[in-house]
Amino acid sequence: MSDVALVPVDKYRAVVQGVDLPTPPPARIYISGHVYKIASPQAILPPLVNTVKLILNWLGPGGRIARNILFALKGTGSASTSDPTVLNGLANQVMSSFTTSLIPAQLSNLWQLTSVLARDNGGTAANSLSTSSSITMGNVGACQPPQVAICVSWQIAEVYRGGKPRTYLPGVPATSITPTGSSQISAAAANAMDAAATLLLNDFNSHPVSSTNWSLGTVSYRTGHSVRPTPLWRSYIGVRIHERVDSQRRRSGAEALFPVTT
Repeated sequence: MSDVALVPVDKYRAVVQGVDLPTPPPARIYISGHVYKIASPQAILPPLVNTVKLILNWLGPGGRIARNILFALKGTGSASTSDPTVLNGLANQVMSSFTTSLIPAQLSNLWQLTSVLARDNGGTAANSLSTSSSITMGNVGACQPPQVAICVSWQIAEVYRGGKPRTYLPGVPATSITPTGSSQISAAAANAMDAAATLLLNDFNSHPVSSTNWSLGTVSYRTGHSVRPTPLWRSYIGVRIHERVDSQRRRSGAEALFPVTT
């Protein structure tokens, strides 16, 4: 296969001319001694009624951005997840619970939670952006690079093999790393974030929106390597904080944003 040609399709894909792949295709192919991984096509995820997707938008130093995804499940009450007024109330409640949780005190003041976007996850295009003021974090001092994150591991009742739902929070203060230059978050910083994340969970769950109860959790879309016909809901019942520094490299931005020295 050394004489095949890679024809660019766009920035991220290429067509291999002269090669017919079997069905199903292999996971990898070898061309001129190089391994090329074949990405699986992205399946459209099915909706789950009475759930809302919450997108937390962050802004950091140098215009760096980060996002977190949470989900909320409708409980008792008559609110509709396709009502923009309800979605706006949920987005604002996330901002309010975030402030109440004291998470801002644990993260660098060089980062802001600018807004929350609430989207109906039940099959409509309804959405609403929070109208609350942006929240500036409160820890003054040196900050770790944008790709460094504190990992909040959400606890659920279900037991299964594989990764559990996690939230990666940016803006890790330099003083949270011990010893300096290591890959470990101090026990004090981890315990403080544990208490703050627990308070966030409890505060959101205890505040009805549009006379309706809501709870934070996640949606299980896949089983094995297949998409479930109907997703399953997993409620958050607790929090654990990883004492290892985690990484979200994409927060550094595209390579084109950085100069190259010669």
